[in-house]
Order: sequence, then structure tokens, then C-alpha cells
Amino acid sequence: MSDATRQLYAQHLSLEQARTGDPRLPRQAGDHSTFLVSFLRIIGKGTYGKVYLVRNVTTNEAMALKRVDIPSSATHESNPRRASIPNSFSREVEMLTKLDHLSVVPYLGVDKMPTSLNIFFEYIPGGSIAGRLRKHGKLNEEVIKLFASQILDGLEYLHSKDIIHGRLDSNHILLNKSDICKISLCISSITDRDSTVNVPFLGHGSALCMAPEMLTYSVTSLSSKVDIWGIGYVVYEMWSGRKQWNEQGGQTIEFHAKQGSLVPADVHLSPLAEEFLQKCFAIDPNERSTATELRKHPYLVPERTWMLNGLR
Repeated sequence: MSDATRQLYAQHLSLEQARTGDPRLPRQAGDHSTFLVSFLRIIGKGTYGKVYLVRNVTTNEAMALKRVDIPSSATHESNPRRASIPNSFSREVEMLTKLDHLSVVPYLGVDKMPTSLNIFFEYIPGGSIAGRLRKHGKLNEEVIKLFASQILDGLEYLHSKDIIHGRLDSNHILLNKSDICKISLCISSITDRDSTVNVPFLGHGSALCMAPEMLTYSVTSLSSKVDIWGIGYVVYEMWSGRKQWNEQGGQTIEFHAKQGSLVPADVHLSPLAEEFLQKCFAIDPNERSTATELRKHPYLVPERTWMLNGLR
């Protein structure tokens, strides 16, 4: 166990709480009280830190703690991307406090410490779609339609709040015990869609799933259409059961979209499914559909005889 982990295990973490003291409610800026947690285990790692499973000592509820390391001043010049985290902290946390939707992982609060930002979210016990695919392979098409509809519902909500996810893939879609999809957000993955996005912000996540404009360093601003490319990639993952185009990998979806082949030869799509994907993978973001438009796409209409009977 590292020193940082021991420190996390031992310390009491304070965070913003609702005036009622109920940790399940959205937090209001400026509301502070003591929130005691105990460390259980590490459940994930990312570019900027680790994700821990912790338990609320007061309520005995499990929570996910995303611990984002704050760089020291000595690292600012060597890693400007990490150095930008504290500057964007207040605005992004303020965005999180305003979110309340079934398809978005609920934000619980935050504690800003000298060396880290500790961001608390509701713990979603079912794991990610990526984990489901690794364990069980590609999904039933009717399940894919159900999941895609739920994700698009969440994206439509986020975009209505002027929030872009920016790194949407199957790792960032979690499933609860009822197999309801929930979009996972963190401080380095959201931005106001009308704001300027500097180059250091780009590059989170895998280039295999990124929208073309996120890989073009001449771009100074992004739109919500990067998430439409993202949902297309998530659907592709669920259809194929894999992230890579083939066993060799190394080629982006953009490369194949330009060649006119949206899925590998071993993935068979109906005309409606192919049309849905085309609306996600348009190279020009202005030609991609919105989340609202995709929610209404006829491909997502389930078969009349299909019943939700075991997604695994």
C-alpha cells in the first residue's frame, strides 16, 4: 500500500454537502460539512489519478471517489495539461452540482486538498459496458438498442446543460444492478460547449475512438458533436464486442469511415443500423446528427416481440 493510499485510508475527508446533510442530494457551492469515509479498494485508474471505492461511515453507503492529483508548481512547465487542472476546478465542479438525470452518474460532492481533488460520485456496482463486453462478448442487438437509447437520453440532457463529455466510450458507461446505463463524468472530461478548448485539453482517452476534430490540433473549440461520434463508437463496440477494428488494430474509426466501411466485414448490420452509424460517423461534425435526432432514429425502436430477459 502506497503512502498516498495509507493517507487516504486514515484521513477524514471533508466535502460539500447539501444543507439537509443527505449525501445523496446535489451539493450547493459554499455548503461545507464533515463527511467521514473509509477506504475499501482501488477500482480504477486514469490519466490524472485513481478511482477508489469508499464507504460513508455515517450512512454505510458505498461511493466512488475520483482522486485527481494536483501537480506541484515545479511540474507546471513540464506538464501544462496537468497544471491546468486547478484553474478549471471551480467551473467544472459547479457544472457537476447542477446535474440530475437517471442516465448520468450522480455527483455527491468534492473536497479540495493541497495535493489532490477528491470528487465523490454515487457508486455504480454493475461495472462498465467495456467490462461487460470483455466478459461476455458482443451484445444482443435489442440490448444494444436499449443501451444506446439510454446513453442518448443522458447525452441529450448533458448537451442541454451546455456540457460536452469529450471522451465517451464503453469505459465511461456504467451499469447499475438493473442494467440502467449511466454516463460517468469526471473533472477532466467535461467542458462548456461554448468555451474555447485549448490543445492541452485534447488527447484524453484512446485515439481509436476520438472524433476527427479532437485529433486536429488546429481546432480551438469543440462542439457536442464529438459526443455523437462517441456514441457511434460505443454502439460499434457493442456490435463487435471489441475496441479495435481488427486483431492488428492501430487504425482509427475515422480511417475506415473515410474508406466507406463503417464496421469490419464480420459485423453484419441492417440498413437501419448502418444509417444510424453513418449519422454518428460523419467526418464533418456539422453533418452528424444531434442526440435528440438520434433518439428518434427508427433503428432504436425495439422489436415488438422482444422482452428484457437477462442481458448477460
